[in-house]
Amino acid sequence: MLVAGAPVFTYHAEGSGPHWPIGAALGLLSVDPRHLSYLPGGIGVLGDAAAGLSALALSVRRRDPPGSRPRPSAPPAAMEASHVCSRIAALRPANSVLVEEAPTARGPMHDHLPVLTEGGFYTCASGGLGYGLPSAIGVARGAPGRKVIALLGDGSTMYTMPALWSAADQRANVSFVVLNNRRYAALDHFAKLFGMNRVPGTAIGEIDFVRLAESMGVPARRAADVTLLDETLAWSFASTGPSLVELIVD
Repeated sequence: MLVAGAPVFTYHAEGSGPHWPIGAALGLLSVDPRHLSYLPGGIGVLGDAAAGLSALALSVRRRDPPGSRPRPSAPPAAMEASHVCSRIAALRPANSVLVEEAPTARGPMHDHLPVLTEGGFYTCASGGLGYGLPSAIGVARGAPGRKVIALLGDGSTMYTMPALWSAADQRANVSFVVLNNRRYAALDHFAKLFGMNRVPGTAIGEIDFVRLAESMGVPARRAADVTLLDETLAWSFASTGPSLVELIVD
């Protein structure tokens, strides 16, 4: 496996590995020494990525491309992150851009919400909290004519909720999709990793994201039942300017 010009691994929480399959080899080529410093193993080469790739292209032999990777089967219809991600993938406008800050939905997103277009995905490596909502507005400014979909956790949204006012003020073409599991679930996950019995203040089940959005000038709807999911997402994706959907998920 060859990685060029980028960090090989980004972490939300430190993992113990194994970091790649048994029998595989890893090589990293980057001009940034920080990328090499993160390597948990493999071979790191410090140098210009373009020059290195050009040299490698002369030494590798041509072969037929592998077949397409099979996608996981469609999840059952339920108000769960896996089904929500699959419906976003099915209903999103062509050439849309995904901005993500929903840590507890990262696995379902990888399985059921593929990135299909160039410049079609933005997220943060690790360490930042609340970047997703305001950064989606910036992405919309830099990608006129494309619908931006911000996939956000309810906890992540709460860090920078006032950015919705900016979205309304600038008529940012963003669909804010809030996965509301009624708690800071990522913090509960960290508590288990660090051997803590209980983290206070992580339950935030009484927040009404629809009313908060509307108070700042952003039209909003809620889906608490799977029968309303497609209709709610389609309404938001068809909107011009900002809109918010609150999805009550398990």
